[in-house]
Amino acid sequence: MMLIGVGVTPDSSFNTENSLRFSGKEKKEWLAARSGLALYVASHRGHLHIIRFLLQNGCNVQYKTHLGNTPLHAAAATGKYDCTDELLANGAQMRDPNREGHTALDVARLCGHKKVERRLFFFQWEERAANLSIKTHLDPSELFAHQKHDSKLKTWLNGSHAKRYMANLIPFQEFQGSHLSAPPKKNLV
Repeated sequence: MMLIGVGVTPDSSFNTENSLRFSGKEKKEWLAARSGLALYVASHRGHLHIIRFLLQNGCNVQYKTHLGNTPLHAAAATGKYDCTDELLANGAQMRDPNREGHTALDVARLCGHKKVERRLFFFQWEERAANLSIKTHLDPSELFAHQKHDSKLKTWLNGSHAKRYMANLIPFQEFQGSHLSAPPKKNLV
């Protein structure tokens, strides 16, 4: 593949006049910057196969341009739905703002790419839902008043709530004649 020869993978033998003077650490940073820029351009242009190749070869999905834009920002700005999905699946941070303070969701909204905007919004909700804990046991002290008297709950059938509820029931006679055409109530005492 052509990308291997242009210095976007860690094991690349690609060099320039300047890169020949780099130390080991400097060359590694230089290759990382080249692969990050390649990922950004591929995301902008919608080249999904190149994105997959770069990510499989260790490219940093969190790469940022000097304006703070990530490859996810580029895919959102151009409406590249498949690229957005691939970047999210590989750990792209959706809430990471650029220097103007815009997240990828903001960029998709500003550029009018509804499909990408919906996908990013849905992904945001998936992240939130993953952090929720669902209780399997209901503690009666955590219930609202109307929930304590719900006949579907076990506490209503045999707990202290059933006794209080049953004691507070209105006597049957008070409901007699509640229809509008019913005669006026008489004293029940």
